[in-house]
Amino acid sequence: MSELGALQDIEQPIELIYQALDDERCWKLFLECLIERLKLTFATIVVAYPRSHSLSWSHYAGVSEEFFREYLTVWMNDDPWVPTQWPSRAPVGEFLRSENLVSDEELYRNDAFLKYFQPIGYHYGGGVVLARTEFQTASVGFARATHFGPLTEDEISWFRRVTPHLMRAVALQGRIGRLEAERTSLLAYFNTVAVGILLVNRKGDILLANAPAESILEKRDGLTRENGQLRAVDKHEQAQLLSILEKAGTTLPDIKKEAGTIAITRPDSAPLLLHASIANPTQINRVGLESPDVVLWIVDPTEQRRIDATALQELFGLTKAEVKLCVDLAYGHSVAEIAELVHVSVHTVRSHLKHVLEKTGVSRQSELVALTLRVGSVPRSAS
Repeated sequence: MSELGALQDIEQPIELIYQALDDERCWKLFLECLIERLKLTFATIVVAYPRSHSLSWSHYAGVSEEFFREYLTVWMNDDPWVPTQWPSRAPVGEFLRSENLVSDEELYRNDAFLKYFQPIGYHYGGGVVLARTEFQTASVGFARATHFGPLTEDEISWFRRVTPHLMRAVALQGRIGRLEAERTSLLAYFNTVAVGILLVNRKGDILLANAPAESILEKRDGLTRENGQLRAVDKHEQAQLLSILEKAGTTLPDIKKEAGTIAITRPDSAPLLLHASIANPTQINRVGLESPDVVLWIVDPTEQRRIDATALQELFGLTKAEVKLCVDLAYGHSVAEIAELVHVSVHTVRSHLKHVLEKTGVSRQSELVALTLRVGSVPRSAS
């Protein structure tokens, strides 16, 4: 085959491999290309994440879903190729022939092969381990009927030209999957934080917003979203906002990256406090971005933060009454005010306070308030 012919011969499967990064259905189309080119009965690609002990995704072609289900429920434990454990031992990127894993003599003594694999034309083939890291394992495997014989050197050479693209795509797919999972986890955490958090670029495009920030933007109370961009309702404050985004997102070394805080006025309430800071000062050098993203913290000073001091009870064995005392003190109530609220004497409250100080290991009321605020700021899952 000419060089041009060889290139055209692998052009379609390589294109499908990279299209699969956007549309996973293309994996099945790629496997169907393998089946056609290598005269296969069956082909599969499997990716798993060892840390979570879970299958990330798998695709197969050439057999029905019923076949696959029967394999998993009836025949997998007797699969003659499984005991070789080639995915865990084979060198990454090296094609392994099936006949080098299990000989024909062994196959014809295997009940699963005779009753299940051979009747559907599953015999000669092979596979490649595409990735084996602490985060990801991946492999591709395939087989064809006995009468086609083992794969030829020409067929194996063709597949080897495709293999580097498979390895690259699987690695990218793993990185994309991890990034999406991390983003989902971080956003879930940010939604538990009492203040609004926005991730924006230097132009003000909103890349991420937690639930408190979304609530502020929906109210159009000082800040809003227009065509996906963050906007201050007041024109003068909009100019200030763009200025701090420009400074925080600049790549110039002599410009201070920490841009500080501005006030966003609201007609019927105290101003919002908007603080900007660079998301990651090292990302410009690492990935060559034009400008770094900016984190905006939106604080509503009129919003009283709910303090959950349950952890204090768990850590120091406080009673529910003692926990309530800690929370009331953290909200700024005096001992006399707390006594009036719970209808007890000041002496009783002071006695409870003394016990709490002893249990928590702090010596002053101010230290207890600081401890309560620190512990109460840790988000807790909803019950």
